[in-house]
Amino acid sequence: MDLPSPFGTAEADFDAYDEFVPAHLPDIGPFLVDADVLTGDAHVAFHETTRELFAERSVKDATFGYNLARLNLDSRHPDAGFRYGEERPDVLRAEFTPTTEFCPQSDTLCVAAFRAWNGLADRHDYDLVRVRVAPMHQRARAVNGRLRSLEANHGVELGDVTEAEATAHLTLESHHLNGHGTPHGGALYTLADTAFAVAANAGDDDAVALETSTSYLEAAAPGDTITATARRKHDSRRTGLYTVELTDSDGTLVAEFRGRVYKVG
Repeated sequence: MDLPSPFGTAEADFDAYDEFVPAHLPDIGPFLVDADVLTGDAHVAFHETTRELFAERSVKDATFGYNLARLNLDSRHPDAGFRYGEERPDVLRAEFTPTTEFCPQSDTLCVAAFRAWNGLADRHDYDLVRVRVAPMHQRARAVNGRLRSLEANHGVELGDVTEAEATAHLTLESHHLNGHGTPHGGALYTLADTAFAVAANAGDDDAVALETSTSYLEAAAPGDTITATARRKHDSRRTGLYTVELTDSDGTLVAEFRGRVYKVG
């Protein structure tokens, strides 16, 4: 008996990019339950953009040897691929369901997709595309933790770096705000922690954090650029102490961060 190979590329096995075939798409997962899920032409349009971005950034499924966007069209794997939903008009959620719960590429593919969508954001209508792997994957918690970290660092730009000092900048956009319309503490903490980590590791020793604390002093305005300046305050053979001042565009101190590191080598 002749069985179709799951690794084949016969065009008859694939839907067209301009088709929306719900039966050949994964079910909506928990990451999208409170989002405005894209269907019909809206799904097709964004997925066509996805195909172009993935081609440009070489986001490929190594098992099947094709652009990852093609997995949505592969009728042999009707429960695998991406589904999309708008969190807000400027923020999109994308949930990836792999072909099996043991797919070893899921981490790499989700990170590559995140970087393609957000690294080429001028090619679509969203300031941020958030990505998660479906909970059916055995390492979903770890993979999604890494993706949350990528989100938190999205938009952070490094400035000057010396052995004892580093700066980083973040322009506050809508996805950095909390329910009160002010910067989320986690966004400011991530900015400070980035500057802290760069300053602490700019010398010859590798350093890891022992403890950190943050004091939030003033509310910054959306659209403002926050600068984090990390400075070493004390240095010994095995530990170092750093402070990070976060200031807005007017120079107002909006938060202060303090961190200690242990030198591992």
